Amino acid sequence: MQLKTIFIRYFSFENHFIKPENYLTHRASFMEAGDQFPSWINPENKVTKAMISFRLYTVRHCGR
Repeated sequence: MQLKTIFIRYFSFENHFIKPENYLTHRASFMEAGDQFPSWINPENKVTKAMISFRLYTVRHCGR
């Protein structure tokens, strides 16, 4: 079996061996992201991966 096949089979995201959420070092909402961005690009803060969260809102229109 080729090394690539072994890696894909045993160390894949689907097998939960690699968990991307473990690499998230900073988080912010969409509204906070603009304020946080300058600190994220500062090497002293050691940002590995920053995540911006989006919340979807449903607006219901009640017609009369």
